Amino acid sequence: MSDDTKLEDATPQETPESATDNDALGDGGKKALEAERAANKEANKQIKELQAQLEQYEDANRTEVEKQARKADKLARDLEEAQATIANYERQALVADVAAEAGIPREAAHRLQGNTREELEADAKQLKQILAPDGPRKPAPVPQAGDFGEAGRSNSQVFNDFFSQHFS
Repeated sequence: MSDDTKLEDATPQETPESATDNDALGDGGKKALEAERAANKEANKQIKELQAQLEQYEDANRTEVEKQARKADKLARDLEEAQATIANYERQALVADVAAEAGIPREAAHRLQGNTREELEADAKQLKQILAPDGPRKPAPVPQAGDFGEAGRSNSQVFNDFFSQHFS
């Protein structure tokens, strides 16, 4: 078996949909489902233990050079994963910093695109224009305002005019 093969926890996750499905199973079905999950968990535990035993057996049959090469490969993979994680956190910090400087709300900061500070700042400027455009804003129209230069009519005047036209 190789180092690259990792056993993932295969236990199904409880979701709102599966919770409602479990209610439809009845008591017997729920007990059977729980028993199956427990058996699956125990089987996964045994598989991990057997993989560890196999690894020890394979290590016993390897030369010292092979053992060291294998450890070096594992350390190189671990280093790559750590570097990728660090790069991800550094980018998140940079995005948060640029968003804060530009006055972009935290909820919208994840929308910033770019890999460098300059690219992020340019995108932040565009996003800020979209979120809060500069310049005069047009007021919302007022439906009862009437035409320009003419006083608006009240609801009671409209009501009275309607009834006088249709029911007089």
